[in-house]
Amino acid sequence: MFQASPVYVSMKVDYLDDRRDSILVGISSIDAQMRREIEYAKALKKTRELVDKDPLTGTKSKHAYKTMEEKLNRRIIAKIPMEFAIVVCDVNNLKVINDTLGHKAGDYWIKDASRMICSIFKRSPVFRIGGDEFVVVLQGQDFKNREKLLNDIRNRSKENKEKG
Repeated sequence: MFQASPVYVSMKVDYLDDRRDSILVGISSIDAQMRREIEYAKALKKTRELVDKDPLTGTKSKHAYKTMEEKLNRRIIAKIPMEFAIVVCDVNNLKVINDTLGHKAGDYWIKDASRMICSIFKRSPVFRIGGDEFVVVLQGQDFKNREKLLNDIRNRSKENKEKG
Protein backbone atom coordinates (compact mmCIF):
# COMPACT_ATOMS: atom_id res chain seq x y z
CA MET A 1 0.00 0.00 0.00
CA PHE A 2 1.25 3.47 -0.86
CA GLN A 3 1.97 5.72 2.14
CA ALA A 4 1.67 9.39 1.20
CA SER A 5 3.84 11.87 3.06
CA PRO A 6 4.39 15.54 2.34
CA VAL A 7 7.36 16.58 0.23
CA TYR A 8 8.63 20.16 0.28
CA VAL A 9 9.23 21.62 -3.18
CA SER A 10 10.03 24.97 -4.69
CA MET A 11 8.18 25.92 -7.84
CA LYS A 12 9.02 28.67 -10.33
CA VAL A 13 6.77 29.68 -13.19
CA ASP A 14 7.72 31.89 -16.13
CA TYR A 15 6.16 32.82 -19.46
CA LEU A 16 7.79 31.32 -22.55
CA ASP A 17 7.15 34.35 -24.76
CA ASP A 18 5.71 37.85 -24.77
CA ARG A 19 2.23 36.60 -25.74
CA ARG A 20 1.95 34.96 -22.32
CA ASP A 21 -0.02 32.03 -23.65
CA SER A 22 2.56 29.40 -22.68
CA ILE A 23 4.32 28.93 -19.39
CA LEU A 24 7.29 26.98 -18.20
CA VAL A 25 7.12 25.35 -14.78
CA GLY A 26 10.21 24.30 -12.86
CA ILE A 27 9.97 22.21 -9.71
CA SER A 28 12.87 21.39 -7.44
CA SER A 29 12.93 19.41 -4.24
CA ILE A 30 13.79 21.35 -1.11
CA ASP A 31 12.59 18.54 1.12
CA ALA A 32 15.93 17.81 2.80
CA GLN A 33 16.56 21.51 3.43
CA MET A 34 13.10 22.08 4.93
CA ARG A 35 13.36 19.03 7.16
CA ARG A 36 16.75 20.27 8.43
CA GLU A 37 15.22 23.68 9.16
CA ILE A 38 12.31 22.08 11.02
CA GLU A 39 14.69 19.94 13.10
CA TYR A 40 16.87 22.98 13.78
CA ALA A 41 13.80 24.95 14.97
CA LYS A 42 12.83 22.07 17.28
CA ALA A 43 16.37 21.86 18.69
CA LEU A 44 16.44 25.64 19.19
CA LYS A 45 13.13 25.51 21.06
CA LYS A 46 14.38 22.68 23.29
CA THR A 47 17.62 24.58 23.99
CA ARG A 48 15.62 27.69 24.90
CA GLU A 49 13.49 25.64 27.29
CA LEU A 50 16.63 24.23 28.95
CA VAL A 51 18.22 27.68 29.27
CA ASP A 52 15.06 29.22 30.66
CA LYS A 53 14.52 26.53 33.33
CA ASP A 54 16.48 26.24 36.56
CA PRO A 55 17.68 22.63 36.75
CA LEU A 56 17.52 22.35 40.56
CA THR A 57 14.09 23.84 41.26
CA GLY A 58 12.25 23.69 37.95
CA THR A 59 11.41 27.39 38.23
CA LYS A 60 12.35 29.84 35.53
CA SER A 61 16.06 30.64 35.36
CA LYS A 62 18.08 33.82 35.74
CA HIS A 63 18.28 33.96 31.93
CA ALA A 64 14.47 33.87 31.70
CA TYR A 65 14.30 36.63 34.30
CA LYS A 66 16.66 38.82 32.25
CA THR A 67 14.36 38.31 29.25
CA MET A 68 11.31 39.27 31.36
CA GLU A 69 13.15 42.29 32.75
CA GLU A 70 14.00 43.49 29.23
CA LYS A 71 10.38 43.04 28.15
CA LEU A 72 9.12 45.04 31.15
CA ASN A 73 11.73 47.77 30.57
CA ARG A 74 10.70 48.09 26.90
CA ARG A 75 7.08 48.52 27.98
CA ILE A 76 8.07 51.13 30.59
CA ILE A 77 10.15 53.07 28.04
CA ALA A 78 7.28 52.90 25.53
CA LYS A 79 4.95 54.17 28.29
CA ILE A 80 2.63 51.21 27.85
CA PRO A 81 0.39 51.10 30.93
CA MET A 82 0.77 47.99 33.03
CA GLU A 83 0.42 46.90 36.60
CA PHE A 84 3.10 44.69 38.05
CA ALA A 85 5.13 44.20 41.19
CA ILE A 86 8.42 42.48 41.87
CA VAL A 87 8.77 40.24 44.92
CA VAL A 88 12.27 39.19 45.99
CA CYS A 89 12.62 36.13 48.21
CA ASP A 90 15.82 34.93 49.86
CA VAL A 91 16.45 31.67 51.73
CA ASN A 92 17.82 32.66 55.14
CA ASN A 93 20.85 30.92 56.66
CA LEU A 94 21.65 28.87 53.56
CA LYS A 95 25.40 29.28 54.14
CA VAL A 96 25.05 27.91 57.66
CA ILE A 97 23.00 24.98 56.35
CA ASN A 98 25.56 24.23 53.64
CA ASP A 99 28.49 24.52 56.08
CA THR A 100 26.95 22.39 58.83
CA LEU A 101 24.67 19.93 57.02
CA GLY A 102 26.22 19.89 53.53
CA HIS A 103 25.23 21.09 50.10
CA LYS A 104 22.73 18.27 49.61
CA ALA A 105 20.77 19.63 52.58
CA GLY A 106 21.13 23.16 51.18
CA ASP A 107 19.72 21.98 47.86
CA TYR A 108 16.79 20.44 49.72
CA TRP A 109 16.10 23.79 51.45
CA ILE A 110 16.29 25.65 48.13
CA LYS A 111 13.86 23.20 46.49
CA ASP A 112 11.54 23.38 49.50
CA ALA A 113 11.60 27.19 49.43
CA SER A 114 10.89 27.09 45.70
CA ARG A 115 7.85 24.84 46.24
CA MET A 116 6.55 27.20 48.93
CA ILE A 117 7.00 30.30 46.75
CA CYS A 118 5.39 28.63 43.75
CA SER A 119 2.45 27.38 45.83
CA ILE A 120 1.70 30.90 47.05
CA PHE A 121 2.28 32.76 43.77
CA LYS A 122 0.42 30.25 41.59
CA ARG A 123 -0.36 32.61 38.73
CA SER A 124 2.99 34.39 38.51
CA PRO A 125 6.32 33.42 37.02
CA VAL A 126 8.91 32.49 39.66
CA PHE A 127 12.58 32.87 38.77
CA ARG A 128 15.64 31.56 40.61
CA ILE A 129 18.15 34.35 40.00
CA GLY A 130 20.91 33.28 42.36
CA GLY A 131 21.92 30.49 44.70
CA ASP A 132 19.17 31.20 47.21
CA GLU A 133 17.39 34.16 45.65
CA PHE A 134 14.04 34.07 43.89
CA VAL A 135 12.10 36.78 42.10
CA VAL A 136 8.38 36.71 41.38
CA VAL A 137 6.77 39.05 38.85
CA LEU A 138 3.21 39.73 39.97
CA GLN A 139 0.73 40.63 37.26
CA GLY A 140 -3.00 40.21 36.76
CA GLN A 141 -4.83 38.54 39.65
CA ASP A 142 -1.66 38.08 41.70
CA PHE A 143 -0.94 41.81 41.38
CA LYS A 144 -4.47 42.63 42.51
CA ASN A 145 -4.12 40.22 45.48
CA ARG A 146 -0.51 41.15 46.29
CA GLU A 147 -1.18 42.19 49.90
CA LYS A 148 -2.84 38.87 50.71
CA LEU A 149 -0.10 36.90 48.93
CA LEU A 150 2.66 38.80 50.73
CA ASN A 151 0.94 38.12 54.05
CA ASP A 152 0.65 34.44 53.08
CA ILE A 153 4.37 34.13 52.40
CA ARG A 154 5.27 36.04 55.57
CA ASN A 155 3.02 33.78 57.65
CA ARG A 156 4.26 30.60 56.01
CA SER A 157 7.89 31.68 56.51
CA LYS A 158 7.19 32.47 60.16
CA GLU A 159 5.53 29.05 60.68
CA ASN A 160 8.46 27.27 59.02
CA LYS A 161 10.96 29.17 61.16
CA GLU A 162 9.07 28.26 64.34
CA LYS A 163 9.06 24.59 63.29
CA GLY A 164 12.80 24.75 62.69
